[in-house]
Amino acid sequence: MFEIFDRTGFPYSAVVFVVVRWKDGSGSSGSGVVVGVNDVLTAAHVVYDRAKGGWASSVTLYPGADTKPRLDTPFGEFGNGWRISVRDTDWDRNGNGLVTDSEAQYDLALIGLHEPIGNTTGWLGTRNERIDGPAIMVGYPGRGTGMMAEQVYADASSRYGVYNLDSGLGPGSSGGPLVRTAANGQVYVVGVASSGSENFDTSTYAALFGPGTWEWLDQALDTNDDLMAGRQTSPTAPSPAPVQPAAPALPDGTGGAVAPVALTKAYVAYFGRPVDASGVAYFAGQPLEVVAAVFDGSQESRDLYGANLAQKINAIYKNLFNREAELAGLQHWMAMVSAGRVSAPGAALAILDGAVGMDKAAILNKLSVADAFSRALDTPAELAGYAGLAAANSAKAFLAAVNGTVASLEAGYALVNSAVVAAVAAGTQRSTAATGLAVSPGLFNDPHSELLTADSWSTDGWGTEPEVVLLGLGAEMVGVW
Repeated sequence: MFEIFDRTGFPYSAVVFVVVRWKDGSGSSGSGVVVGVNDVLTAAHVVYDRAKGGWASSVTLYPGADTKPRLDTPFGEFGNGWRISVRDTDWDRNGNGLVTDSEAQYDLALIGLHEPIGNTTGWLGTRNERIDGPAIMVGYPGRGTGMMAEQVYADASSRYGVYNLDSGLGPGSSGGPLVRTAANGQVYVVGVASSGSENFDTSTYAALFGPGTWEWLDQALDTNDDLMAGRQTSPTAPSPAPVQPAAPALPDGTGGAVAPVALTKAYVAYFGRPVDASGVAYFAGQPLEVVAAVFDGSQESRDLYGANLAQKINAIYKNLFNREAELAGLQHWMAMVSAGRVSAPGAALAILDGAVGMDKAAILNKLSVADAFSRALDTPAELAGYAGLAAANSAKAFLAAVNGTVASLEAGYALVNSAVVAAVAAGTQRSTAATGLAVSPGLFNDPHSELLTADSWSTDGWGTEPEVVLLGLGAEMVGVW
């Protein structure tokens, strides 16, 4: 599980933190996703609970929010007038608060707003496909540090309209989307979080391919259009960017080279390769400007980029985007450096951060695969072996094959372990050449603590009392999230 920091960029701008007040005076929180100009998809139990008086008395939506150490709402709040359609209010047929697959398939709700939330956030498409394969789950689990995500393998049930996942975000993620990315980069929703196990090793998502579900959703979306009568709406959602999977689960061991996002960005920007353990230890806590200057002046970076400014910028493009710099881009960055608006040492990071479209997709894919590589360095021998020029060149060649396509991302993940073996083997005869150092771990990390809500509040109905998870021989019954 990892935190999403780019919360204002699509598609994460469309992921919604849902705050609910119930008729009995209690409150809870969940997750949702914008799927239309005034439509937010979530789980039915996030907005309907018989034990708390039925329908929620108020629903407030915070798209692209951060929740810790305090609630941060870059797009404000929505919920000034709403209507809720649920797939089935009786999804918990026996009323025990635990869910079977046959119940979870009905745990869906669509919130219709009088406000065009999608004009602000963009919105994700929806598909009723039944497919087994990698997907991304996103939401606001109470155990997380904000908007959290994780790559999972989604297993479509052959009996019920659900996806069974091999991991779970936890309470608070209910209603959060299960998303996939098409070959053309379009991001779409295939289900929402319904339930999961107490140890977060499984979860169940209500799928859009369930019996009658697609027809219900299509009708509910159409019905919500009348709430926007007389309002100006965008004809289409903003152009989406691919959702990037998280790195594979950390293997057993310490994973000593695992580093914050900023550190990985610096390594990719200046060296074209994943982080090494010595760099993490050496530059922990240092300001980014200092790190950029040291990286830029290192022999490894000079060997990669050269000294001539035009050649350097073009080499940065080839390293980051797997292509030559176009004339306009080359002239832009040369002008920025010449005018002193971007320092020469900071050019690589500036170009990385300024990427858009497929270039941005390439960056996100490289960062994700680089992080997976670092995480796979989970033994003392591997941490020590990934050092020196030969090891660096081996890892660099591996990461160079990753571009902005989904296929290259998946291939990168599949080859992580073999790439680690190759780099470590190359590093057994280590060069004394500099291999790069690390940037400040604190740059992208917030000192998250607890969600600032009243002690009486729960997350998706989970109180302070422990709940029992029942495991049957037929279908697994798991606690509602």
